[in-house]
Amino acid sequence: MTYTEPGLATTRQVKFDLNERPFIVIWEMTRACDLKCKHCRAMASPQRDEMELTTKEAKSLLDDIASLGSPKPVVVLTGGDPCKREDLLELISYSRSLGLATGVAPSGTPLLSSEMVTNIRHAGATSMSLSLDGADPDTHDSFRGEPGSFELTLDAAITAISAGMRLQLNSSVCKTTVMELPKLAKLALELGVITWSLFLLVPTGRGIDLEALSADEIEDLFHFCVDISQIIPVKVTEAPHYRRVLAMRAALSESGEDWIKRLNPGLLYYELRNQFDNLGIGPKINQTTDRATTKRPPLAINAGNGFAFVSHRGDVCPSGFLPISAGNIRFEPLSVIYKTSELFKNLRDSSTLNGKCGRCEFNGVCGGSRSRAFGVNNDTNSDDPSCNYVPGTFQI
Repeated sequence: MTYTEPGLATTRQVKFDLNERPFIVIWEMTRACDLKCKHCRAMASPQRDEMELTTKEAKSLLDDIASLGSPKPVVVLTGGDPCKREDLLELISYSRSLGLATGVAPSGTPLLSSEMVTNIRHAGATSMSLSLDGADPDTHDSFRGEPGSFELTLDAAITAISAGMRLQLNSSVCKTTVMELPKLAKLALELGVITWSLFLLVPTGRGIDLEALSADEIEDLFHFCVDISQIIPVKVTEAPHYRRVLAMRAALSESGEDWIKRLNPGLLYYELRNQFDNLGIGPKINQTTDRATTKRPPLAINAGNGFAFVSHRGDVCPSGFLPISAGNIRFEPLSVIYKTSELFKNLRDSSTLNGKCGRCEFNGVCGGSRSRAFGVNNDTNSDDPSCNYVPGTFQI
């Protein structure tokens, strides 16, 4: 029998039409940043760009987002490093005055002092995203290109949680960081994060020079993520085929089959699981569990489909990892660009997918990373090269 959607929920669905408006808007306030991260999509430098959106233009952007109705889109202020802008607190406060849930994604630098974290909270930010790519100073600071970043980030995380903010911990995943994940999972659990988000490498910006995991290794990583999502809320960014793995695992669970025998994970899965299990933290993870015990199923949004990115100069892109501009808010509102641009409409239409992504029975669940398809193949509608699934081969 061919695959059918399992009864267990493997994704969270947005309760409005994503053709009409986004669920989340990420605004890159600036590309200025004092870190020198190996993966940086923005290729950030310490100096600010004279063409950045002004405070007035930023408030007009926030007004437009707030006009989209209820529930209003989530807004995340990112960079570069948003702490490089002197109007950060003013814009957080303005965003919150419009009723927008507002998060901030600062960099782990001396600018992110405990006082700054507290001020960000008092200005109205409801959440903070911080990045740790290694579980100790040596590994993280090497990846971020600045000594002391690990301790500054960890201090900021503790302060943010103490101040009542929801904390998302972000970790970049490539060949040089993947074996850090079990220890980072332990750290995420100890911090009590609302989400641990793994960012799979997309070849853009400085990330072009890093080595990505193979498609088989990514499949192993997904199975590790399904396992630990019993105790840690896990999100995998730029990897919608994680939702396919969740659906397959749920379908096998409902049929009473052993997923390990059917899906045959590879060496990386066992290495990650063994390292995590040897850390001795609990509760115990059940390798045969179904999705009922998962902390938080992923949200069913993709680049351009529920997700919009505004650059520091006002360009509207489907994602920060898909740097194609569909228009600029200096000339047309984000609300209009998102709804009417051919680029965004194309990304919301799964019938435009080519190759095996177009043939795949899971393309309604997944859709593949359009950012990676573009980064590797220069074609937003092509296959996601990080997926090893052969359409039609999963039978129940």
